[in-house]
Formats: sequence, structure tokens, C-alpha cells
Amino acid sequence: MYVRTDTMGNIYVAGNKSTSDFKYFVKKFDSNGGFLWHSEINPSTQNDFLEDLHIDKFGNAYLVGTINEPNGGFEIAKFNTSGVLVWDIQYDTNVSNAL
Repeated sequence: MYVRTDTMGNIYVAGNKSTSDFKYFVKKFDSNGGFLWHSEINPSTQNDFLEDLHIDKFGNAYLVGTINEPNGGFEIAKFNTSGVLVWDIQYDTNVSNAL
């Protein structure tokens, strides 16, 4: 589980959802703890794990996870300040799109 705050004091919580569909989630709360939004994404396999949460200076949330099958790699997803998924990119460590 990861907890971060933004420049406005909003609180973000992210983690792995322990259900049969293995999702990553991120929730946003205001500075008083009031719930604002909840979003989820499906990682590529059931063996993937969320590794970090980053909040940029504009309040966008970035989730980073590891991909454990078949060739390994990582996934990065960006959510805007309203919790809408902007993009979700997966990188295979064995091909040229890896960083």
C-alpha cells in the first residue's frame, strides 16, 4: 500500500486489490479525509504487483507496477486529477520499447 499527498494536501492511496481479478487501485481524499474518487486498472497478469505511486505538481497520479510474466517488464499508468485514466503503457524488458 502506498500513500502520497499533493501540493494541495490531498491524500492518495494506492495498492493491489486482492480479488480474483487482481487490479491496481488508486483513491483520492481531500485534506480533511473526504473521499473524492476511486479508479482501478487491470495489470497484464495475475502475478503483477504495484511498486510505487507518484503524484506530480499538477495532481496527476502515476502507478508503476512490475510485470512478472512472460518476459518481465513494468507498467506505468497515469490518472488525471479527476481519476480518469489518461494512459496505461506496458514495457517488456526484452524489447526495444524498454526504458
